[in-house]
Amino acid sequence: DLDQKESNLRNLKKAFEEQLKVHSVSAVSGKTLLLLEDLQNTLYSNLIQRVESDLNKKFQELIRKKNFFSRIYIDKSFTVHILRNEKINKIDLVSLLRTGNFSTSALGDVAIASLRERYSVDSAIELRETLSAETVEQIILPVEISKDRLSSGEKQIFVMSLYWAIMNQSKNELPFIIDTPFARIDTEH
Repeated sequence: DLDQKESNLRNLKKAFEEQLKVHSVSAVSGKTLLLLEDLQNTLYSNLIQRVESDLNKKFQELIRKKNFFSRIYIDKSFTVHILRNEKINKIDLVSLLRTGNFSTSALGDVAIASLRERYSVDSAIELRETLSAETVEQIILPVEISKDRLSSGEKQIFVMSLYWAIMNQSKNELPFIIDTPFARIDTEH
């Protein structure tokens, strides 16, 4: 009887150790997946920042107009935003915020986020009240330039700069062909 009980105990002990291994492997696998997801996000963020930096550099080189934009940035959904620092009258900002929300398409999300951060407010009402008390008459904000407002030549320069920035970060040596790349660019360029 004792031998049978010891044999049972050994079998149960082995089964228990196997269960511990399964749970341990599962826990390690789960942590590894989370780590890989964080690593992928970090790598994407770094790559996007490098493309963004190259894009800003190349676009600044190719565009003839001075102060055409302040910076270009790429958000997490890979949308490219062209920003220009503009002086906005305080009165105009207060008028735009009368609706009571932050979704003001006239300024763009970056300008609204800049205002929220600058004045440490969470709502449009708080921002409107804070701006009303502000003594400065004009505020410099990063206003988004709609890509629809760009001329054909500006769009061409923008797209070429974006292509160049992406290719510059690519590890692959692939041919890249653009049909009539300078078709819409003026004689100076």
